[in-house]
Amino acid sequence: MYQIGPEQLVERIGVHNGYLLAFLVTLFGGSSTFTSLAHVTTVSTLALGGLSPFILALVGGVGLFLGDSVYFYLGHRGRKVVSDNKYVNMFVKWINKLPHWSVGIVVYVYFSSFMPNDFMLILFGLGKYSYKKLVIPLLLGDITFIFLVAYLAAQGIKLFN
Repeated sequence: MYQIGPEQLVERIGVHNGYLLAFLVTLFGGSSTFTSLAHVTTVSTLALGGLSPFILALVGGVGLFLGDSVYFYLGHRGRKVVSDNKYVNMFVKWINKLPHWSVGIVVYVYFSSFMPNDFMLILFGLGKYSYKKLVIPLLLGDITFIFLVAYLAAQGIKLFN
């Protein structure tokens, strides 16, 4: 990366392939706490290379959303395994007592941040929370997060040039 630079990388792979790369890396690389730096680095590099932060946010946000949805599904399917865990049951009771609008705000703010998404989505799945109620704030939070990464990277290079 140091030898060719972001601009030459985007030039070599092409704009359309750059957006495809952003989608695939956020889909697979953003869905785990251990690989989350891969999608942040990739999106930042593509934004530095001249790709639009808005399009990167839409493409990468959808990829991140789809990858995150797998963790909700795993939590939903695995709730029988941990149904006797008192901490999981406390979370279930707490989350189900909250008004749905407040859960949407918390989900949006949390997923717009640099916090790992997988653990929280597993808890929502274990808690039998409605996926339909999570879809919009989760998708918007993931899009916002990718936009922040891309925009800050693109603006950061302008500060130093």
